[in-house]
Amino acid sequence: MYGTMPFSLHTIEQKNVKMIETLQRTVEKDVTTQIKFLELLTIFQVLEIIANSDGLVVGKLANRMGVKERHLKNLLTVLEKTGIIWRIYPLGSTMKQIVKPSKYLFKSSAFRNVYFTLYKNITNFDIYKGKLLEDFLGLAMKHIFELKNPLITYDSEKGGADMIVTLDKRSIVFEIGYGYKSLKQVEKTMKKIRNVTYGIVISQNQLSMNTEKNILILPVKYMLSFSAF
Repeated sequence: MYGTMPFSLHTIEQKNVKMIETLQRTVEKDVTTQIKFLELLTIFQVLEIIANSDGLVVGKLANRMGVKERHLKNLLTVLEKTGIIWRIYPLGSTMKQIVKPSKYLFKSSAFRNVYFTLYKNITNFDIYKGKLLEDFLGLAMKHIFELKNPLITYDSEKGGADMIVTLDKRSIVFEIGYGYKSLKQVEKTMKKIRNVTYGIVISQNQLSMNTEKNILILPVKYMLSFSAF
């Protein structure tokens, strides 16, 4: 919720205030100087929608918000450049598959947590914690492979895996969640990919390795202990 930020040693109240101030300052200074056609309220509305979404189709979201699609695309691009969010394209996406939803992760899970803290609008807290973990996984992959620039995608089909990291034509499939998870989603996605190296399921399950299916089951606490990056 807060550990990716340097002021995380403060009290909970100070953390919440500082997180909100950091997000507002970034939007007001870095985003609005480049985006003149949308009000601050609309920008925060977009971020709130992202915080509560598994995937977005920009055209549908633009219609829902009553804004032009090109304006919304521009806004999302600027939000990426300012380091608030980053886009993960669907597995196997091409120009013909652009209608498939893209997933937007927050560069820091603490930014997503701002919306949970402010609005308390996630009915299932375990699902919400899963979203925070997904942001954290994305951050970890960005740092681990920082100099190698891997292709990071996700399986947009129902029951597909959360993330696929591809480097040198070899892929690792990830599924992450706060509760207990089966191997089904990783298995399903692994069957679609050539040269898949192995799968990793990060959950509350005990540490184990399914050698037959080539899938590692990694406890959440192990991943959260990776502090080197």
